[in-house]
Amino acid sequence: AEARRENGRLAARLEEIGKDKLSTKQLRDRLTITMVDRVLFESGSDRITAEGMEVLYKVSAVLRDASDKRILVSGHTDNVPIGPSLRGRFKTNWELSTARATTVLRYLIEQTGMDPKHFSASGYADTRPVQANETEEGRAKNRRVEIVLFPERVIEDREKVATLAK
Repeated sequence: AEARRENGRLAARLEEIGKDKLSTKQLRDRLTITMVDRVLFESGSDRITAEGMEVLYKVSAVLRDASDKRILVSGHTDNVPIGPSLRGRFKTNWELSTARATTVLRYLIEQTGMDPKHFSASGYADTRPVQANETEEGRAKNRRVEIVLFPERVIEDREKVATLAK
């Protein structure tokens, strides 16, 4: 219950940044911040835009107050394959989604001063769509970066279970 109340406070602060830039969703003791891809990156790039840096700076100010949380940054893409001009840098959407997640992770660590051990990154490419990829609108929703906050104890519990299973 306390984790849900804390997440509610964090979500309220994040929503002040703007619904056109990010959205939040709370599920039990987790808070997911979904950032719109077009705000953070230009097409096919893993460099954060000026607008993206501004938004992430505001997000990082909120995350500083969540020092008791684990933070997973995950990158997602649509199902359109990487074009020939980008294949030298990103062979597939897996590389692009992972590069974007780690770029955001590094920026957040630098801005928050939080211990990197609280962070992790993952790339999911097009394997976890939130909309159908048949329309441009659906593909745009699938191109996103999510920042998931969850209690430290969730990781500690998993580590204990893994140790007992050995």
